[in-house]
Amino acid sequence: MAEITRIEKRKLEKCLEMGEGYVLDFVNRTFEDFFLDSFNIEISNEKYNSGNSGSKANRLREFWKKESNYLVGKSIVELLDYSKEIGSSYNKSEDTLNECYQIGYRLRDEMGIAEIDAIKPIEDTRDYKLLAELVKDHISKNQPEAGLDRLHTYLVGYVRNLCEKHQIHYEKKESLNAIFGKYVKAITKTNIIESQMTIRILKFSISILDSFNHVRNNQSFAHDNESIVNYSESILIINNINSLIKFIQEIERKIDDNSTLDEPENLPF
Repeated sequence: MAEITRIEKRKLEKCLEMGEGYVLDFVNRTFEDFFLDSFNIEISNEKYNSGNSGSKANRLREFWKKESNYLVGKSIVELLDYSKEIGSSYNKSEDTLNECYQIGYRLRDEMGIAEIDAIKPIEDTRDYKLLAELVKDHISKNQPEAGLDRLHTYLVGYVRNLCEKHQIHYEKKESLNAIFGKYVKAITKTNIIESQMTIRILKFSISILDSFNHVRNNQSFAHDNESIVNYSESILIINNINSLIKFIQEIERKIDDNSTLDEPENLPF
């Protein structure tokens, strides 16, 4: 349930012209299209029918009640943007419009996904490009639970690619954390990492990835699992994995710039 106060709700309803069951200039079809195209949500679903009139305004109120802060905040911002596009905002004071934007920003940014731009195509191949797009698509649509499986698959490919780049031997059957452990062992024997704390964090990340294996196999949509990691924990997991990927990308940039990593035959395994 989104955390909107009564005063904020009144401001939003006024700004989005929700009197008499309407929302801005939407008709039923365009209202449904807006939520389907922007958020992959069927606003006409019974989930958003409280037993009242089923009007657009009432469905939007139910949407505010039942969805996350992030999703509600994002929809508020996009609805306000739309109101400006159609010229509806000219009928409102600038202060009122700004206050409503701030409500949307507060909800949207309260618990977002960090370092989403770290998810990039691993190689110049269609499969890896599609995989990266799928991960980012789930995140951008505020479906972190659905993105966990794809993110794990992406990370396996990314770490394998790093090992191949530096000719670090691994077996296909080896787990994600085992392969990452070999990569960490290689780079920590160089001077590319300056802090012992950073090295400890990287080594600790090996056990985190072991737990990620468990989540992927037992608590994601990868299989027909009864228990799926909830929304907030999915965000925590994704944020940590994205931050790790982002840091590894920085390490690799330094390696490429400085040629610090030893030649393969001299790597101290």
